[in-house]
Amino acid sequence: MSQEIAAELRITAEEETPDGRWIYSPSARYDCHRCGVTEGPVFEPRAITAFAEHVRGIHAGRCRPKTS
Repeated sequence: MSQEIAAELRITAEEETPDGRWIYSPSARYDCHRCGVTEGPVFEPRAITAFAEHVRGIHAGRCRPKTS
């Protein structure tokens, strides 16, 4: 039995250099491999939290798998 990754939820954390500069801003996005759609990205900690908690269910309602 083989398994396939259907989607990825990517959350990028912020990172600060020793001199105080920011390398990345926090963000999140959801890549669906079934239909090829990307949800997001979203920014800001509260938005990222809400997005991560609900994106799978929200996307499932509009996902239309690609046909080969």
